[in-house]
Amino acid sequence: TQSTWGNSFRVFIMGVLALDSKAANDFLFLSQLSPEFLSEFCRIALEFIRDKAQKKLFARAADQLKADPDVVEGAVSALAFVLTQAAKACTSESDFALTVTSLGLSDEQQQIVTKIYLDNQASIREILAEFAIELDSFQDLQWRLDVQLASRNLRQQAEPSFVLELKVNKAGEDQPHSEFIQSDYANLKHLHLQLEEALAEARSQHSRRIQRYIR
Repeated sequence: TQSTWGNSFRVFIMGVLALDSKAANDFLFLSQLSPEFLSEFCRIALEFIRDKAQKKLFARAADQLKADPDVVEGAVSALAFVLTQAAKACTSESDFALTVTSLGLSDEQQQIVTKIYLDNQASIREILAEFAIELDSFQDLQWRLDVQLASRNLRQQAEPSFVLELKVNKAGEDQPHSEFIQSDYANLKHLHLQLEEALAEARSQHSRRIQRYIR
């Protein structure tokens, strides 16, 4: 049997927020708004975070801008996502400003959104704390490939087997612990496809609305 250990990788949470392409495109709509409308969108986003935004707010804003209500709701959802994730991570003023600028906002627009963030950071964190759910979190992964080259019955064979060691932070515990998974290629490929489907679902607008409270 031959074994090969793969390089481990880690997921780092940076001070500057990262969005997927869908949320970034939704957020880009805000760059088209005047300062007055952008301030109104910020107000609606705060209502959205408090789960008090009603469909008529999106419809009214869309009517005034002559835009699709779904586009307006997507932009508000993206803005709410940025505000909640920044508040949760206690993102600094400079990092937040860098994030929204990199997403397409002008200096004037960035100042408006950054002020909203700083003025409401504490209240957003209080809202998130009310709905917070402690979940296990992934920290690290190592993998090993075992290949059986021969056995008593067969002199030549190649049966690959993957051993995965996942380091997981359990909710409420300080030290990570290891979970081991052994799998052949077919099952590992199936797991990969299932995770891809889950990731695609997580990027949907409905999922992002829920993630405001559990991420």
